[in-house]
Amino acid sequence: MAEGTLSIVLLGDSYTAGNGTGTEYYGKPEYHRSHLNWGETDARWLVGQYRVHARLWNLARSGDTTEGVLEGRVDKSWEAQLDENPTAIANADLIMLTIGGNDIHFSGVVSSCFAAFVRDGLACESAINEASALLDEVMNATRQIFADLEAMVDTTVLRWCWWVTPS
Repeated sequence: MAEGTLSIVLLGDSYTAGNGTGTEYYGKPEYHRSHLNWGETDARWLVGQYRVHARLWNLARSGDTTEGVLEGRVDKSWEAQLDENPTAIANADLIMLTIGGNDIHFSGVVSSCFAAFVRDGLACESAINEASALLDEVMNATRQIFADLEAMVDTTVLRWCWWVTPS
């Protein structure tokens, strides 16, 4: 952390990008990045709560998958987006990540199980079964993302939180 400045990096899919927040998007149009995404909201809270300055790098991409995040590491497309600071990930104090929903076709679960006038019991069960069958693969890819980030980040303490755990 630079003197008094918290460096925050956002990685992941549309949930982190902020797609659907109903605001103007910034960056490449296909990334659907909004300033009302959860990561930027949390960053604003941290700034207000702890009276620190923060620099936020949003590298999330709507539609991204675990493979896309892993390829971002390989082809350095993350760094290519960081014109002002190509070492933002390596120097991050906090990395926020959501990933995996596109891998397990979560939108199919939502539309089949929860969307009014569209939901269907059999389609819902099928979508959940499909998502469940993909969880191990997604969890392994997510572990690889964590390992890659751990190797890239210049810090001594990294903590990871799992939101979804297969049963």
